[in-house]
Amino acid sequence: MEWVFIDNKMADANEQKASFLAACGKEVYSELFPGKDLKTVSFKEITDSLKKRYNKTESDMIQRYKFYQRVQGPTESAWDFILAVKLQAELCEFGEFKDIAIRDKLVCGTRDPDVQQRFFFMRKL
Repeated sequence: MEWVFIDNKMADANEQKASFLAACGKEVYSELFPGKDLKTVSFKEITDSLKKRYNKTESDMIQRYKFYQRVQGPTESAWDFILAVKLQAELCEFGEFKDIAIRDKLVCGTRDPDVQQRFFFMRKL
């Protein structure tokens, strides 16, 4: 990411933050900093959070354990749950199985039993 800013001659942290947020969207931001106001978070905090999340130091087994244990929180929106499951799946080295694992986790991890039942009767998700 740093080379993009160097190439575009963006030295100012606020410009870097704006460029990053425009590229990744609010979904990624809200996953990194749930409930936190965008204006209060510095670009350094954003990059530190990304490094912490994606500088993988845990084994695939630990990442998969976290993935399979994940359930939708009591106040977590469906969209936030979907995003969290997809992000966790990226760390699991599922390969071609990734889409199926995500689908199964979304069905099994949703907190709404009515939604879960509808999933069971859908031919294709």
